[in-house]
Amino acid sequence: MSITFFGLKNGLSTIGLVTLALMAIVLSAVTPSLILFLCNFFLGIGIAYVLYFLTEGQHVVWDPIYLFYFLILITGLALTKIFSYTIKQQEIKNKQKIVKALAGSIAHEMRNPLAQVYGNLQLVQQQIPLLGIAKPIVARHINSAQKVIQNALQVIDITMDAIREKPADPGNFQLICAKALVKEAVADYAYEEIEHVSRLSIKGPGFELMGEAVMVKYILYNLIQNALFQIKTLPNASIVISLIPDKKSNRIEVRDTGPGIAPDAIPRLFDSFYTSGNQGGTGLGLSYCKRSMKVLGGDIHCDPKLDQYTAFTLSFPRVSVQQETTDSQQEKQAYQGGDKKNLPQKATSLKGKSILIAEDDRYGRRLVKMTLEKQGVNCLEAENGQQALELLETQHCDLILSDMQMPLISGLELVQMVRKRQTGVNNLNVPIIVLTAEEDNMINAALQLGACDYLTKPITSDKLMPKLYQWLSH
Repeated sequence: MSITFFGLKNGLSTIGLVTLALMAIVLSAVTPSLILFLCNFFLGIGIAYVLYFLTEGQHVVWDPIYLFYFLILITGLALTKIFSYTIKQQEIKNKQKIVKALAGSIAHEMRNPLAQVYGNLQLVQQQIPLLGIAKPIVARHINSAQKVIQNALQVIDITMDAIREKPADPGNFQLICAKALVKEAVADYAYEEIEHVSRLSIKGPGFELMGEAVMVKYILYNLIQNALFQIKTLPNASIVISLIPDKKSNRIEVRDTGPGIAPDAIPRLFDSFYTSGNQGGTGLGLSYCKRSMKVLGGDIHCDPKLDQYTAFTLSFPRVSVQQETTDSQQEKQAYQGGDKKNLPQKATSLKGKSILIAEDDRYGRRLVKMTLEKQGVNCLEAENGQQALELLETQHCDLILSDMQMPLISGLELVQMVRKRQTGVNNLNVPIIVLTAEEDNMINAALQLGACDYLTKPITSDKLMPKLYQWLSH
């Protein structure tokens, strides 16, 4: 502004215009946004022009040739800025695409062995009655190991949902006891040091909220992780999780007495891939929290004070009396510290049904078979899609469970072939449920080709049976 003002005062001489052009070039270089650059540039010129008019009492007499050169300069700077901004945005999109693909590959490679270990633990658990050893001790260790695997699989799910920005399904929401869930999150969090547990405390009365228990838990996990990072070098610092019921909204506050957050970092805290001080972070945790809280009908806010504390507040909408009454009926699933009152099972019997299990992993196939045979189901087994097609030519089947990745003919190809041709008697419209270690675009492709549903590994009885009741109840 000052450069423009003095240039006008000097009659827009050649030196003044050159200085103004250099100013525009420097401003373009240091301003990250094209819009911000143009706003600053023209606002400065406008203010300088007004000041010139007020002090001189007359308008500026523009030399047409100078004005022409100046407009060419500004146009060139604007086009350069647009081009560089477009290139930068494309680079960001390419990097995000690479990160998503890499994360998906890593998640798939992690999920498969974890699912196999989980399945083997289930097989061992089913054999405990036949073992002449201390059953309660073995069962306790198996349950502990299964819980660790389940938590690891949930971490993979949450991380992948955050990377893909996948929205949650409100249809899965249930009535949750907030205090019980907070206590479980604090107890189950994977602490790096055992003494960190003593730094956390919970206070305040409980309240109920509508949501997805796993989602809320992992919001709390993210906030606990951030708080522990803030206080890890401060021996006297602590973390307090407060439950605050209110007439307008119910809140959960996670406050640490750490160094706080710099004011200039606050506006970007909830942006994807942004980290504030934590070099080991991914920058996805708080963006996931923000997105998830919006889905829950609430919000998350940060209230830091530099060198004193950082407080993250989760605001949940209050549960109405009508909502509580509706959920207290048979459809209600009250979450009380990890115990879920399961919905009543449908009266449909699976006894006598015939189900084809197409799975190249024999342990996974054996686990599903044992679960089904307990329900009186006749199981057909195939190690790949080719064997599955051969069985369907000669055997009646009520439902197909197919892994997505198999040799010879994959699950995706199997779905396509079953839907395109008659495969034996009455097998054309057989329900197909695909099994996968990772929720990705292949699931959408399978559903478009004719699959009815999908299940993510590990395939447990509590996930499998509702699907079977759903598709075999017709």
